[in-house]
Amino acid sequence: MKRPMHGYDVHKFLSSGLKGVWYVGMSNTYGMLKKLESDGHVSSVIEMQTNRPARRVFSITKKGTSLFEDWISKPVSNIRDLRVEFIAKLYFLKDLNLSGGERLVEGQKVVCQKILESTHLPTAERSEFNRLLSDFRTCQIRSILSWLEDCLKFLETSGNNA
Repeated sequence: MKRPMHGYDVHKFLSSGLKGVWYVGMSNTYGMLKKLESDGHVSSVIEMQTNRPARRVFSITKKGTSLFEDWISKPVSNIRDLRVEFIAKLYFLKDLNLSGGERLVEGQKVVCQKILESTHLPTAERSEFNRLLSDFRTCQIRSILSWLEDCLKFLETSGNNA
């Protein structure tokens, strides 16, 4: 969080920035904030308002900041997590103007390269169907590696490459 926010602002921040990537319902946002608070990752205070109901304002704690920084700096380990989790990391790096984007993408390339190397089946184990599956996975990972190069270019032009 850039600043303390009430739940509705947190929801708007997540919904608008990650639209098309990650659907977060209003009730999910409040449930997530409640869990984060019970785990000590955010704290809240009640803010009184004139002629309106009081509202709870959330702030990230040192523990929450540490957890977030640890999460955002690590590549995802599964290809399926690229579409949501990795893209969310890129979004937060850009939106919060954080450094570490290039390290994250380079680390993700290493993870994907290792996955690519492990997808090759020995010839004896390659039925026609297994070959087809292996080829699909290989093409998918090569495409992701190419896309990660585009991510590096994006970070360079946006100033988030440190």
